[in-house]
Amino acid sequence: MGNMIKKSPHYTSELDGPIREVHRALRGILPPTAMTAGDDEFLAHVVDDLDWLYSLANEAIIAERGPRMTWPGTITDEEDFPSLIVMTVDMDEGTLSDPAGADCLTRWSSDNVDWKDTAPAQAALAYKRETRWDTPPDQAGVWIIAASPYGLNGGTFRGNLVGFAVFHDRDDDGEYESLAHIWTAAAWRRRGIGGRLIRAARDLMPITSVEEPITSNGQALLGSVARDLLQTE
Repeated sequence: MGNMIKKSPHYTSELDGPIREVHRALRGILPPTAMTAGDDEFLAHVVDDLDWLYSLANEAIIAERGPRMTWPGTITDEEDFPSLIVMTVDMDEGTLSDPAGADCLTRWSSDNVDWKDTAPAQAALAYKRETRWDTPPDQAGVWIIAASPYGLNGGTFRGNLVGFAVFHDRDDDGEYESLAHIWTAAAWRRRGIGGRLIRAARDLMPITSVEEPITSNGQALLGSVARDLLQTE
């Protein structure tokens, strides 16, 4: 049986070298504790790992850089290329306010788009994994989103969703006053994005409370940009 396997494509292939190189590269993105096939495993076991490794590597990349995202928008010849664009999306009412003129809500709520495949949902999952909450933020509330573009093709920006904050109207009075979630991708932290999200929200809504539990990072952020929200009666 062993000799038969060694002579089959399960054990050897003209693609053996490239397959193992891809496997090693994906492993390099993951923590050293990740359980994967080693370099000395036979080829079929290495191939078995690839889909799983790609999924884990993609999760790690999203946590570090933020999910990839495209959205409509333009800049004039007189404008500098923007480093950050802040969008406000009302997931409850389906309205959008965006100073850059983007209209990307339909990309997130269209019948042709599954919520779990969208950039906000992928960012929400990264936030859930980091904070170890039971569930990620869903398609509800008002989301303040920070997106950083790296390209513009025609009328479409291409970039990453690098931060978000979610606000709710818990007492159903028509006012969104409760900060429920806030997250910034790891590589984009200490750049003032969290504070910018909170300030953008407070320009639009009467934010008066923060939902618990609050992480240590959340405490530090609010302590520097919105200390009044940490005050309790």
